Amino acid sequence: MKAKVQVSTDSLQNSIEIITPTTAKLYTSSLSLLQGPKGDTGDAGAVGPQGPQGLKGDTGSKGDKGDTGETGATGATGAVGPNGQQGIQGLKGDTGLTGPAGVQGLQGPSGEKGDQGNSGLVGPQGETGLTGPQGPKGDTGLTGFSWDVTRIGANGYLIGDIVNYLGNYYICIANNDALVPTTALGVYWNNYSFVGPEGPQGIEGAAGSQGQAGASVTLKGSVANVAALPSVDNTIGDSYINDADGNLYVWTGTTWHDAGQIVGPEGPQGQQGIQGVKGDTGEQGPQGNVGPQGPQGEQGIQGNSAKLSYSFTQAIPNSSLFQGAQLTIPRDPLFAGALSANVKLGAYTPGTNGLAHALFGVIVAITPTTLLISLGVVSLNTTYDNLSEWEIHVAGQRGATGNTGATGPAGAAGATGAKGDTGDTGPQGVAGEVGPQGPQGLTGETGAAGAAGTNGTNGTNGTNGVQNVYVQSTAPTNPSIGWLWIVI
Repeated sequence: MKAKVQVSTDSLQNSIEIITPTTAKLYTSSLSLLQGPKGDTGDAGAVGPQGPQGLKGDTGSKGDKGDTGETGATGATGAVGPNGQQGIQGLKGDTGLTGPAGVQGLQGPSGEKGDQGNSGLVGPQGETGLTGPQGPKGDTGLTGFSWDVTRIGANGYLIGDIVNYLGNYYICIANNDALVPTTALGVYWNNYSFVGPEGPQGIEGAAGSQGQAGASVTLKGSVANVAALPSVDNTIGDSYINDADGNLYVWTGTTWHDAGQIVGPEGPQGQQGIQGVKGDTGEQGPQGNVGPQGPQGEQGIQGNSAKLSYSFTQAIPNSSLFQGAQLTIPRDPLFAGALSANVKLGAYTPGTNGLAHALFGVIVAITPTTLLISLGVVSLNTTYDNLSEWEIHVAGQRGATGNTGATGPAGAAGATGAKGDTGDTGPQGVAGEVGPQGPQGLTGETGAAGAAGTNGTNGTNGTNGVQNVYVQSTAPTNPSIGWLWIVI
């Protein structure tokens, strides 16, 4: 849109053409920068007719939404409307997870004792100790110590006979025909020992005269043969046993002297010694290797199977059947119900298989022929009384509640039930307080300028004023009176 402003003087015609809101053109035939005297203010021209209404500018953009006011107080709850109709029954859910296993059954009777295992291996024999000095010759021993199974009849064993049977000695106390001492002990034989009671302390003998000092011999050990005897670092009296012949070799300072056998001839069998005190238990040996698999044993005889239920006949009046009552019934020896076990009792209507009574209880006492049951839950059909046909079952105890299983997937939504009647409208709640005024929204963009109205009649020209005219966006520096500043 363009507009032109006419600036006239007595002899000059000047004009400013407004090109856009931010640009303008100045047309002048002459422009003097000299300041003339201020002219008189011209009379106001007549007001021109009003121009037509400009077009409506575009609507400005919507301001930001003000903050939400505080929530008003909740109105009183309206009366509850009538219930809607029952919806259609949903589909049956999937079967739940299997519950935990039942309580461990009672332990079965112990099996028969197995055969005794084979004896362990005999340990190696210890080294033979040094032989003591030979004692005086003993009295002639009794004869006939060897056990003889042929001594029967006229040749049988007589009272006072002593025998050696399996390393132990026994004395005959009743004549017998070679009866084995270990099986006839106390009747025909008694244990016997050759060791008599300890005699009194003998009188101490007189001290003997001092003997000559003997040569000191130090037993250093044994060698395999003469060639193995050491040749250095020996001291007089050092001695070694030659394992090859059993002779003792003694170092004389220059050579090894063969002192001969240091062990005398074997003496007669000594008497059985007194039983020694039992030694301490030795440390447990290492675990032996597992033996080979034994042969498969023969199949045992099939035992009777335990019963989880059985039937019995007993007329029981309804007056005896109530919670807390104790009921005595016949017992089947094979019934699996143990003390404190839960049981279920059922009574059947005469001539049918229909269940009339259902009882639940706990076994509180057991005899070989009866069970005593304390009743807990009792359900009776009072049409029947004194029923006599009964059956008892073992009822598993209720296990501890298992952990909640994972939520299964949602089932398909059932069909929507018919819409219930609309409930009565509740009373109007109290209106909440009005929230505070939201902030002013942003100013919308300025609409397009309307069409310019018709120019009014020019007023009478006034006397020329200052000829300084500035067309710019900022104020001129150090302005003077009479300057014209047009903001673009």
